[in-house]
Amino acid sequence: MRLHCPVPFIARNNTTPLEIEGHTVPPGTFMVANIWCLHHNPTVWGPDHMQFKPERFAKENISKLDSFAFLPFSAGPRYLYNK
Repeated sequence: MRLHCPVPFIARNNTTPLEIEGHTVPPGTFMVANIWCLHHNPTVWGPDHMQFKPERFAKENISKLDSFAFLPFSAGPRYLYNK
């Protein structure tokens, strides 16, 4: 699910002003999140981010991940990923 995610990107149209790292994104802006890039980010997953390593999701390791580091089906009210 991380290496070959079924949803490679998600798009949203924000309805309120959003501040990201000191920059304000105005309402009505069409925004795209590239989940493939998120799931292959070496800063999050390490230099071996292209390798299949199930131990990344072991109980002792999963608590170290940001809750939005792994988004195989996007996020939202039906998001069932729990640490």
